[in-house]
Amino acid sequence: MAEKNKKRPKVIYEIQTAGYTFKFRKPTLEDIQMYGDMSFNSPTRATYNFIMNTLIEPSHEEAAKIFQEEPGLVLAIGSQLLREVGLITEITVKKVEAD
Repeated sequence: MAEKNKKRPKVIYEIQTAGYTFKFRKPTLEDIQMYGDMSFNSPTRATYNFIMNTLIEPSHEEAAKIFQEEPGLVLAIGSQLLREVGLITEITVKKVEAD
């Protein structure tokens, strides 16, 4: 039982959309760096790879089929997953006068 728990990620994100449920492990710094490196040249491919690299459920084959049928889900799910790990967030910036 302890061996089984070691393989299961401590943090799992569940995203439900369009009648599908996807589960993801928490992305590592390496996952985020790979996303950043790819996103400039091919944002959609970077998002797809980010999703597939962190996907737990459904299987990669099933997810690929879903994304073929509904390609917009890649960006919708990717945006939500990126928001959950802090890559997309509201930031307030204001100009302040120096003392």
